[in-house]
Amino acid sequence: MFECILVSHGNLAEELLNTIQMIAGDVGNVKTFGLQSSQNIDDYKEQIETYLKSIEKDVIIFADLLGGSPLMSVSTLLNDLNQRAAIITGMNLPMIIEVLLQRENIDFEDALSIAHQTGIEGIKKIVKEDF
Repeated sequence: MFECILVSHGNLAEELLNTIQMIAGDVGNVKTFGLQSSQNIDDYKEQIETYLKSIEKDVIIFADLLGGSPLMSVSTLLNDLNQRAAIITGMNLPMIIEVLLQRENIDFEDALSIAHQTGIEGIKKIVKEDF
């Protein structure tokens, strides 16, 4: 099995996890790191680095925004890890729920594909004419 981490600006990561737990119940261990406006970026990066070094499992990191500070902080740490790690950007509820509900039965590579595909499929344009 693999670890899942959510990184975001503000409280988005924590609130996404709270919402996922409301919908799906207990989804196992998921760590969140939200970069607060008053927080020093180096302190934020150090918190994530400490956690990543404490785990031995492969890790999938879901990030809120491509090019954002949380993503950039994490991406610089990946080369120093012993385990496999990947980042999925543009995190949304469908992708995270799907991966968390299946993670005991899928491998790392399948989880990445499922996250990517489910994330895309979870975005739809609905206009009045569709009703």
